[in-house]
Amino acid sequence: EDTPRFVYADWLEENNEPEHAEFIRVGCRLEAESPDHPDYVEWLLRQEELTCWLATHTEVEKLKFAAGLS
Repeated sequence: EDTPRFVYADWLEENNEPEHAEFIRVGCRLEAESPDHPDYVEWLLRQEELTCWLATHTEVEKLKFAAGLS
């Protein structure tokens, strides 16, 4: 069921995170269609682009371990 993911993608879009929203939507399309779909390769390439973009533009909170290690 993709409805919760699409709702979250809509929320992300409304909250100025369109790349994150597109990443979720592309993932849903890839899961819903077979690899012989005419747009499958395009979606796969877009997912790779978005993965790279998100990796460089998304702040990830550093893990903190006991005794002040990070």
